Amino acid sequence: LLVANPGKGTWIWNAFWSLDGRRLGFTTGLLDRFNRAVWEASTDGKDPHPILPGWENPPTQCCGDWSPDGKYFVFATGRGGGPNTDQLWAKREDAGLFRKADEPVQLTSGLNNVWSPQFSRDGKKIFAISTDFRGELTRFDTKAGQFVPYLGGNSVAALSFSKDGQWITRSEE
Repeated sequence: LLVANPGKGTWIWNAFWSLDGRRLGFTTGLLDRFNRAVWEASTDGKDPHPILPGWENPPTQCCGDWSPDGKYFVFATGRGGGPNTDQLWAKREDAGLFRKADEPVQLTSGLNNVWSPQFSRDGKKIFAISTDFRGELTRFDTKAGQFVPYLGGNSVAALSFSKDGQWITRSEE
C-alpha cells in the first residue's frame, strides 16, 4: 500500500507515475463528477496532497498525467465544460517568466466528455478518451411489436408526464 485512503467514503483510482518515478498521482473522492480531486504523494506514501488545492469548489478533477519532460500536468475537470462534460486542462509545473505555476489552461471544449489523458512517449501528443452520452427516447408500439422513436427520438433524461397526460417535462443531455 503506497497511499492510504484520505477519508471515509472516498475512493482512490486512476493512479499514474511521474516520469522520474518520485511521485504517484491519483484521483480521490467520491465516484461521481463532483467532489473528486487529483492528488500526489511521494513514492513512499508520504505527504499526500491535492495538486490543485482550492482551484475549484467543489473539485471536479480526475485522471491526470505528467508530460514526459515533467513540465506539464494534464487532467480532466468539469470546469469550463458543458452540462455533464469533463474537458482537458493543463498546468505548467514550473513557474515561467509570464505565468504562475498554478494557473491551469483549458485545452479542449465541447459537448463530449474528454478524460483520462495520456501523453505519447515523445510528449508531442495527448491521447484521451472521449465519450458522447446519448440515448434515444422511444416507446413500445404493441401493434408493430417493436420500439419506435418518441418525440422525435430526442436524447433526454428524467422524462416525467403530468397526471392528466397533457404536459411532459424533460432534461436534454
